[in-house]
Amino acid sequence: MPDWTGERASSVVRVAVTGVPVRRELSQMIALNFPELARAKNRDMKWKKFLYRELCQREGIYVCASPSCEACSDYAVCFGPEA
Repeated sequence: MPDWTGERASSVVRVAVTGVPVRRELSQMIALNFPELARAKNRDMKWKKFLYRELCQREGIYVCASPSCEACSDYAVCFGPEA
């Protein structure tokens, strides 16, 4: 799992959670500052969902009931274009 700790990481997470008008801008910012984290998000999952999932997994918290994203009834909530 990528190591993305420290003040700079906190700022990126704060921006991801509070919102950036265009997800592409957030993706570019994360790729520039945290390339390993950007590579870990290899599907079209929304950044907020991805970051929460990564943080939960890091702490051993598994909140998804489905064995895989593709089998989950909330797939459209986590993946695809922003609403």
